[in-house]
Parts: sequence; C-alpha cells; structure tokens
Amino acid sequence: MTAVFEGPGVKIQYPKNWKLHNHPTNLKPYDITIESPAGSIWNLHVFPNSSDAQSLAREILLELEKNYDSVEFEETSEQIEQFHLSGYDANFFYLDLLIEARIRYFTTSEHTFVLLIQAEDRDFKREQLVLAAITTSFVRNLDATNL
Repeated sequence: MTAVFEGPGVKIQYPKNWKLHNHPTNLKPYDITIESPAGSIWNLHVFPNSSDAQSLAREILLELEKNYDSVEFEETSEQIEQFHLSGYDANFFYLDLLIEARIRYFTTSEHTFVLLIQAEDRDFKREQLVLAAITTSFVRNLDATNL
C-alpha cells in the first residue's frame, strides 16, 4: 500500500508504513521528510528557483563534515525522467555504524530542489529500491509547469 503527500509544487508517493514529517508552507524554503520504520530518511528541501542549488547541496555536505569524522564523498549525477540530478554520495561513521548519504539537487522553472537520502549501510542496501521509487515518484509527479 502507498500513501501520497501533496504539497506546494510536489506530489510524493511513499510506503504507507513510513512516517511523514512535513513542514510545507506556501513560502519557500520548506522541507518534507519521510522516514522508514528502520530509520532511513528521505528528505526534500524546496527553495525558490533563484536559489543556488549546488551551493545548498554543498552546505549539506559541509554540515556532514562538520558533525562527523572521516566523511568520504564523491561527486555524482544521475538522470531521472527528464531531470538531471547532480550531487554527492557520502559515507561516514556515526558511533559504530556506517552511514550512507545521497545528496541530489536540481532546479526547475518554479523551484530548486535539494534531496538528502540517508541510512545506516545495511538499511540503505535493503531499502535502496524503495528510496529510489520515492524519488522517482516525486520527479515523475512534478507539474509540467515545473519544467
């Protein structure tokens, strides 16, 4: 079963047993977080389209580096539907757990989006298809006016 979140400029499908923490307003920026029962996090930040997406994504990466030792990362990009998402794949340790994080960003005519997906390594491997499906549902459901 899936649940659907609809907010200003976004529509996201996600598993019904995952928890939604949404903070959207009609003002930007705002964010939406979806959390799995195991603790994986899918977090979307929505900004005005005039925002510098790369700088915003870099701020998230710098915050990870500030809060965790030995953050390793590499730049990456991917194509989802008609959108080219750039960003970073990062790994770091928290306590004795290896954490995987994916930071992605892109801009449309209406919004700048920055996405942070994060989970403990084993959870990430187990839930990566679901996390990818949430991302794809979000991208696929963007209004044509967002192009």
